[in-house]
Formats: sequence, structure tokens, C-alpha cells
Amino acid sequence: MDTLLAKAARIDGSPREAAARFVSEWVKVTLAEAPAIRMLHRAMLEGNEALAKEIRRHAGGHATQIGSLIAEGVASGAFRADLDSRRAVASLVGMVQYLALAEPVLFVSTRLKPGRPRTRGHGATYR
Repeated sequence: MDTLLAKAARIDGSPREAAARFVSEWVKVTLAEAPAIRMLHRAMLEGNEALAKEIRRHAGGHATQIGSLIAEGVASGAFRADLDSRRAVASLVGMVQYLALAEPVLFVSTRLKPGRPRTRGHGATYR
């Protein structure tokens, strides 16, 4: 996430383009690392407080950076003026993390094949 967020901050172009590229790359990494993400979530849910504390520390910094990217988009007029960046961050994290957590069920029910997405442009397509 640190690398992806640093790349997003350096993207020439509009905040909308930076956000789109960031989210696209984030989805790719999430799908590639889905088993590890599920393991971390499971460990947190089972009460590994030391791990949960470390993840919260990193996640808090990432949420702040994603929120700044969104707020920049609002300030520039690229995103709606009434967009609440905190809720947008929570929504984005929920959607992207859900891809990893629900991959074994979600991809079967949607007939998508799990694993690394094939890319076309800035978006991701799945087999």
C-alpha cells in the first residue's frame, strides 16, 4: 500500500486519474495476495491483538492518504463537492478487501476466475 500510494501521489494528471490508477493497482495487488489478506483478517478476528494493533497502525496511515487523495479530488472539482472523504475511504476499503475475503465464493457465483487479473489500460478484466 505504501508503494501504491506513493505512486498515486506522483501521477501527473487529474485527481480522478490518480485515484482510478491507484484503485486499479490496489485491486490487482489485493487479488494477487488474497490468501495472505484472508489469513491476516482471520488472525485479527480470532483475537491476535498484537497483529490487530500493527494492522490498525498501517491501515490508519493508508486511510489518511487515501482520504487526502479523495479530498484533493473534491477540492479540484473532479469529485462531487458533497463527497465525504471518510465514507468514501470506508467504502473503497470495504469493496477492495471484500474481493480478497470473498474470492472463493464471489468468483464462483460470478463465474470470474480468481487470481491475477488481466489488464487492459488502467482497468482490470477477469477471465
